[in-house]
Amino acid sequence: HGSAHPIVAKTITEIANLSLDREELGDATELLQRAFDMAQSTLGDAHPLLAGVYDSIGRTTLALNQIEKAEQALLYAQKLRTEQFGEDHPFVADSLLSVAALRSRQGDHAHAQTLANTAVTILAARLSPDHPRVAHAADMVGDYLQQQGKHDEARGWYLRALKLRTDKLAPTHPAIAENLTRLGELALLAGNAQEAVQRLTEALTLRQRQLIPEHPVILNHMESLAAACHAAGDTNAANVLKGQIA
Repeated sequence: HGSAHPIVAKTITEIANLSLDREELGDATELLQRAFDMAQSTLGDAHPLLAGVYDSIGRTTLALNQIEKAEQALLYAQKLRTEQFGEDHPFVADSLLSVAALRSRQGDHAHAQTLANTAVTILAARLSPDHPRVAHAADMVGDYLQQQGKHDEARGWYLRALKLRTDKLAPTHPAIAENLTRLGELALLAGNAQEAVQRLTEALTLRQRQLIPEHPVILNHMESLAAACHAAGDTNAANVLKGQIA
């Protein structure tokens, strides 16, 4: 295809997104600049592929705490996608979730929640109500509700996401462990220590099947579970966990 072909730009963007998921932000930034230059030179400023690059640039700069740059890139990506595909397209839902993360970082959790809610509605209608992307968006709605102190509502969204995932995914899938962790940490915040212990124990058990014992995710889970055990009055279990972390 040649090194400047749009398919190459798309592939580079996908590799950059994997780097972003792994929090390798330097690699993601470098790759996205290459993808951007390539896509812009071959496709111009208004191509849907460029909107995807802008969205990834926005999410990367947000992770780097470059809020103004992130806002410019994410809003431009949303504008391009809305113009190209219409307001109810899954790509527009992706943009809404990206902008929601930005608004939450800026402290406007209520606006973030509204955007994520809209994304859930679009994805459920255009893909299917039980699609994995609906579960991801439902988690984000739950996060923004939790940040507003609306624990009962957040729990409802987390449970919805967990049900979607347990219906669709293998029982040992990492996304299920993430959901259980969210529910456990929320229960601890809401003062339900027993539920927190149960959820976080399940999450840790799943993680231990997937990761090496000294992995940072395992250690973080053990710290959360130790805090839950302590809150539930089980100081022996809390101390055992703390000893294993040390």
